[in-house]
Amino acid sequence: MAIVGCKKDDTSAPIVTLNGASTVNVDLGGTFTDPGATATDDVDGDLSSAISVTGTVNANMSGSYPLTYTVADAAGNVGTASRTVVVAPSRNSYLGTFTASENCPPPYNLATTCTISAGTGPNQIVISLFYFNGGSLTLSVDGSDVTVDAGQAPNPLGESVTGTGTLNASGTVLTMNYTFTPGAGSPSSCTSTYTKN
Repeated sequence: MAIVGCKKDDTSAPIVTLNGASTVNVDLGGTFTDPGATATDDVDGDLSSAISVTGTVNANMSGSYPLTYTVADAAGNVGTASRTVVVAPSRNSYLGTFTASENCPPPYNLATTCTISAGTGPNQIVISLFYFNGGSLTLSVDGSDVTVDAGQAPNPLGESVTGTGTLNASGTVLTMNYTFTPGAGSPSSCTSTYTKN
């Protein structure tokens, strides 16, 4: 009598495990280094060296970038894991020298060149020269959103200024909408576009 053995089919997919977090935050203009992943299979063992990664990250453009880690065992079973890399502006994204264009009516004309530097607070930036005749303006940043800090009268005329704005996805253009309120008279609104040099 012949005894015939049978081998159980391999139907289990490899297990892919991310190194590090499944969501990684990167500052706009910074550097992303992929921490990679490992893979193990109950039949084939360590398959980490066979992992392929699809997806790319552009650290110079704000956005959410998916990465997929894939590996197959000898039987053709496929295991995957995914990671999301979020590129977003930080305060450092705003720093530098800028050329400004604006449509503000007199006497609210703004400087055509300025420097944006770090403020004293963790999320603050300072624009100077703000007016053509001097002064500086402090703003708070939250990713790509910017808000003028309250209670400022940043030039010799003494108007208070409020405003909000956004930094574009490449971190090169800051667009601000300002409202100037004089001690007497009506408020005036305008837009200034700051382009990084």
